[in-house]
This record gives sequence, structure tokens and C-alpha cells, in this order.
Amino acid sequence: MTTDVPAQTKRFRLNGSQLRLRYIIALTLIAVLTISSQIIIQLSFESQGYDSRVVNIAGRQRMLSQKIAKASSVINNAENPDQLNAAREELNAAVTLWDRSHHGLQHGDVALGLPGDNSAEVKALFANIAETKQQISTASATLLDPSADPRSVALAQVQIRENELNFLTGMNLVVFRYELEANEKVDFIRRLELILLGITLLVLVLEALLIFAPAARRITADMKALLQREEDLEKLFSVSPTAMLLVNPETLSIIRVNQKAHDTLLLEFSAGETCFKEFMDINHPPNLQFLSRLEEASSVNEY
Repeated sequence: MTTDVPAQTKRFRLNGSQLRLRYIIALTLIAVLTISSQIIIQLSFESQGYDSRVVNIAGRQRMLSQKIAKASSVINNAENPDQLNAAREELNAAVTLWDRSHHGLQHGDVALGLPGDNSAEVKALFANIAETKQQISTASATLLDPSADPRSVALAQVQIRENELNFLTGMNLVVFRYELEANEKVDFIRRLELILLGITLLVLVLEALLIFAPAARRITADMKALLQREEDLEKLFSVSPTAMLLVNPETLSIIRVNQKAHDTLLLEFSAGETCFKEFMDINHPPNLQFLSRLEEASSVNEY
């Protein structure tokens, strides 16, 4: 019975190539998923930073509107020029920051860290308070005008007070909407992370089933085949009708002998300690040539 060794070698190489391809694909998928997860996390951190900034500034708008109303009341009831000037300075600072923040929330402001990319719902909420905001801005301009008469100042203060509640109510809705959308982003990113985690675990399971398990089976099969070949060689060595000795070519010490060699040569030796030269006439030229070839680790066949 003969074995087609080239065919076996070809199948072995083919199986090895398939396993390598699967392993490369699996590692590539894991790398892509890991990088994607990191990108999502970084984008999440950046988005949360923007969202937090937007919510804080939107909340500050409510505080600034209250500050504007307070300063307008002081201007209307100022008892002396110093109190009037201080109130106007406070109103001017509040209105300036209030106007800029309101514009930045809607259209973006790099210095304030506002992206300005609002949803349709947020834009609608800003549109609902646009007129109220304009009323407060116009009245504030009147209060800041040194030439405004007392009656105009009083009407402006009343106008701010009447629109303040509507503005606060509208900005509350804006802030709540910003918070809702920020939470929705976090929930979406969390779900996406779980999906990527699930895919990664699935890839690892498939890698174990399609790569490591076949590789382990093949290694086990190869080990069994090697053990079987070793047992077969041991049997052939032991029962061979020809006297056989296993010799270390470097030291010429006898490692093993089969039964025929033991019976024929009456060998009594300790493995690794008995030298092959003890059983040969080293003065005989053919023997010297044979030993020389052994020491040179040359191939010796039927010598």
C-alpha cells in the first residue's frame, strides 16, 4: 500500500492557507471594530462637551434676562446719577452677553464653543420667543440711551417686565429640549457601543469555531500521527531481522540497540555511555573510513 505524499502535502498547504486567510480576516474585523469603537467614544466625548456647553449657555440666558429686568428696574427708580450709571453699566454688560449668546446658540460661535447646529424642534422654539426677545432688546436700548426721557424709560422698564416671563418660559423649553437631545445622543451611542461589542464577541466566537478549533484538531491529529509513526518505527527497529544500532554521530555513543543486535553482538551497555568504537577494529582502514563518515554526519547507507 502506498501513500500519495505530494497530494497530502498539497492538501496540508491548502488547509494552512485557508486557516491563515480566516485568521487574517478575523483579526482585521476585530481591529476595525476596535478602531470604530474608539472613534465613536472620542466623538461621543466631543459631542458631550458641546452639548454641555450649549445647555449651560442656554440656562445662563434665563439668568441674564432676569439680570436685565433687575437692572431696568434700578434705572427706572435711580435716586442719583451714580446709581443710574452703575445700573446702566450692569445692563449693558448683561445685554451684550445675552445678545451674543442668543445669536451663538442659533447660528454658532466658535469663541463661546457653540456649534449652532440645532434641530428643527429647537429652531421652532427659538422662533416662538423671537418677538419677545426683540421686545426686550428694544426696551434695553432705550434704557441705555442717556437722552431717553423719563416716560420712555418707564415704558421700557414695563415692556421688559411684561416680556420677561414669556422669555423665561420659552428658554426653559429650549433648555429642556437641548437636554433631551443630549440624552438621546448618549443613548444612541450606548446602543451603538453594545452593538459593536456584540459583533466583536461574535467575531471572537467565530474565530474560535472556524480557526482555533480546526487548528487544534489538526495539531492533535498531527501529534497522533507522529506518535503513531514513532510507534511504528519503534516496532520496526525492535523486530527487524537485521542487527541495528542507534548511534550519536557526534560522540559515537550507542543510544539504543534492537534485539537482533543485542543477541548477535552480545551487547551489554549503558545508553549514552558505551562507545561504538569498542565494537570495531579501529586499525582496519574501511572501519576508519566508516567512523570518519559518521563523525562528519555524512549519509551512510548499506555500508
